[in-house]
Parts: sequence; C-alpha cells; structure tokens
Amino acid sequence: MFATADGPAVFRLSEHLRRLDRSTRVIRMELPYGTDDLAKATVDLVRADSHRARYLRHFAFPGYGSVGECTGENVFAARDGVLRTPPTSAGALEGITQDTVLTLARDLGLPVRVEGLLRSDLYAADELFVCGAAAGVVPVRSLDDRELPTAPGPVTTRLREAYAAAVSGADPRYRHRLTPVG
Repeated sequence: MFATADGPAVFRLSEHLRRLDRSTRVIRMELPYGTDDLAKATVDLVRADSHRARYLRHFAFPGYGSVGECTGENVFAARDGVLRTPPTSAGALEGITQDTVLTLARDLGLPVRVEGLLRSDLYAADELFVCGAAAGVVPVRSLDDRELPTAPGPVTTRLREAYAAAVSGADPRYRHRLTPVG
C-alpha cells in the first residue's frame, strides 16, 4: 500500500490477486477465499490500520518447506542501453511489478527484451536490479561475490524513480492502476 496525494492506495491490487490465484492453481492449492473477498479484506485492513503506507503481502503457503529469499522478485539486466528480463517460460515469476517495470521502461523509450538470461549475461551486464511489490526497484551491487560496475546505474535510477512516481500516483498516467482505500 502506498501513500498518495489522495490518501493510501494499493497498486494493481486486482492483478496481484489474480496472479496469486493462478499461482496457487499451478501447485494444486485451493485458496479458501476468492479474489473479490481478498480485495475487500485488503481494503478493510488498510482502512482499519490508520491509513499509513505499508507493505501488504497476500501469501499462500502450503505448510511445508521454506520460503527463500527473492521468491517474489524478478531480475533485470541492462547492457548497452537494452533492458532484459527472463520470461515465465524460463521459470521467472509472472511478476506484476516486472510487468510494471517493462511498461515504465517502454514509456521512457528504453528498448526491452523478454528473453532467457544466462549467468554470463548477468556478469557482463552494465547494471542489474531486482524488482518486486515490496522492494520496488532495487539495484544489485554484487553477484556471486563479484562487484558490479555500476549500482545503481542510470537505467536503474530512472526506473526506480518512475516506479515510485507510478505507485504514489505522482505520475497521472498510472493512477488508474491504484485502488484507493480512503
């Protein structure tokens, strides 16, 4: 949930909940509530919590194993001005924030490619960052104990600023993606 000039709002709430529903069906896990019920509960929870900006995570856990780090983030590599991120067919999360970053990059005129990335592509990148609903756009400073040349670099910085403007409602082009809580 993000603070906006018009009060708190949840960014792309329905899309996040639909992705959660699809993801649980993939692992044959049934959610006890529908996405409409979860959306209403989310808005009610935020209203009851004094309207402060905070992170809400809709989380379904099958009850065994563990949740690792970067379980909800997508990786991006920028090299020679081209932004690349792996597709879901390569095992990447069907990320709502990934989709948002791709939209923002295109709107900024950055060339983007959704294609497989090898570890060597990550090592050779000018910049790396991860993104997720909780984290936003976060530069990666090292990979496998290798320092990266620029963190954050100009592409990461532009996208981090654009993401912050989108989720806060400061950029009017993306206000339709906000679910007001007020």
